[in-house]
Amino acid sequence: MSHFNWGRGAMVGTLVCAFGAASIFLACSDDAAAPDVAAPDAAVSDVATTDAGGQSECPAEPARTCTAARCTQDLGEPAVCVDSACVKLKTADCPRIGGAYTDDNAIVLGVVHSNRGSNATAGNICNNAIELAVTEINRQGGIPQADKCKKARPLAFVACDDTMLNADGTTVVVEAGAKSPRDVTLDHLAGELKVPAIVGGVSSGDVTNMAKYVIPTYKTLFFTTRGSSNYLKEPEKAPVASLQFNAAPDGTRLFWRATQNVEIQAKGLQLAYKQLETKLTADRGRPVKLALVMKNDAYGQGLGGLFYQGLQVNGAAPDANTFRSLTYRFKNTAAGLCVTTVQGGACSSEFDQPAVLAELQSFKPDIIIHVGTDEIITTAAPENGLITPYEQWITANNVAANERPYYLGAHGLRNAKLTTLVDGLPAAAKDDLRARTRGFFPGRTTPASQDFFNFRFKPAYNDAALIPGVLEGYDATYMLAYAMAAASGKGPITSKSVVEAMPTILTGTERVNVGPQPFASASKRVAGGTKVNLDGVFSTLEFDTTVGEAPSDATIWCVGIDPNTTKAYFNEATGQYYDAAKNVLEGTYKCD
Repeated sequence: MSHFNWGRGAMVGTLVCAFGAASIFLACSDDAAAPDVAAPDAAVSDVATTDAGGQSECPAEPARTCTAARCTQDLGEPAVCVDSACVKLKTADCPRIGGAYTDDNAIVLGVVHSNRGSNATAGNICNNAIELAVTEINRQGGIPQADKCKKARPLAFVACDDTMLNADGTTVVVEAGAKSPRDVTLDHLAGELKVPAIVGGVSSGDVTNMAKYVIPTYKTLFFTTRGSSNYLKEPEKAPVASLQFNAAPDGTRLFWRATQNVEIQAKGLQLAYKQLETKLTADRGRPVKLALVMKNDAYGQGLGGLFYQGLQVNGAAPDANTFRSLTYRFKNTAAGLCVTTVQGGACSSEFDQPAVLAELQSFKPDIIIHVGTDEIITTAAPENGLITPYEQWITANNVAANERPYYLGAHGLRNAKLTTLVDGLPAAAKDDLRARTRGFFPGRTTPASQDFFNFRFKPAYNDAALIPGVLEGYDATYMLAYAMAAASGKGPITSKSVVEAMPTILTGTERVNVGPQPFASASKRVAGGTKVNLDGVFSTLEFDTTVGEAPSDATIWCVGIDPNTTKAYFNEATGQYYDAAKNVLEGTYKCD
């Protein structure tokens, strides 16, 4: 870690947001804490206007009768002109718009993140990262064009909900034969607005469903920034043309992933587990027992299943004495308990969290690996969590220190509920739980990621938080902008042309960091035919363009105590990380 069919894209009217030295570009962006930006540089495509004799070298642009300004006036709300017809930008599920959507020369980007339900806060933060990239790109003049007679093109975006929830948070009931709200949203983005690419997706299951709908239906590029389920790893294992959801008829890869796939995470988790197993075997003087606890969703089952492949416990295949595989449903509505010694075995029922708690109390694992989301630990309603009530049971039953479990978690364990739990414990219990808890988090802190987060993202958004999808969304937006510049001389900017331009921006010898500083000059060179090799803030963007993804490292974190506030925090400076390219744990783990 250095930590979209665009010709079909909506064209939008003359920019109405004033660009003064102290103006705010994103005053045009609804529902956003817009960062301050200065006036944009001169158009980076250096449009030629006159020859040596003072005569125009460029043909006059035909006057437009259908414009964003006219459409907005006629429809009474922000609208654009698509194929000579006016289309509203917003819908009930697409409430946020931003960028230069009033400019008829703009390229509109579709964004899908949750704006309802438990992931709404995360979705808004991820939207902010994409908005920041759009802001920076527009400030630098927009996407340069290979044709000197064509002006650079700014970016705009429409951000929509990716859930299946009503506005009140209840689940939508889809009648037989009717379309789901999510499909209707994708129809709006790819069908009505004809955005050439869609970025985002908060959960793996949502990403799977969206990609399987929008790619075959509209042949639109889908670039996920968070979804990493095992199903979506499948495109790497089969010819692109054989997968309908992933490819246009000519075999163009239309599913791309900026985030870390679960296969990489599984390899890293296995190494972290083996290291922990070695430590506990020595410390406790006996073989260890392992419990693999998985949420019943695409992410939990995908990563859990891959973790199990080739797994050995105490140097042998897992058996009933050393291993439990537990699949749970978040809400306590399922009957029965599924306990298997072989993950993915015949047992297919699910259990609620109180049932898995009882199983853990009986089995007494030395290590619990959790693959799911933040329901693993719930401080407000402990009966719905696992760690909080399990730790209460340990205290109440005076469980010996060498029988208490170590927790090794993926995404879901790294959330404020865990630090809240730690903060509420007495000093000795606090240190004990911290010593037994560590996690595996995609991405690794580097100078590039710190520069982005501390000096661009945090100043722009007061509620900034570095969560999955922030770095990845920022990288993906810049990748698309550079690819559009590279594709600009080859006809209309389309999903196909953008994908075909990816090698131009990922395989050159000149290293270029994503971000505002190099964009104007570097994108201009790219539009002129120069190859570059982009470095991102999430990863070095070493994409294999045949599979649409790149390896990325991961952080091994622990729970530290801030000496100034005495509050718990997630400490990523443990001295250890997972090197995806080498498939090794680098460094020595230490938690202060």
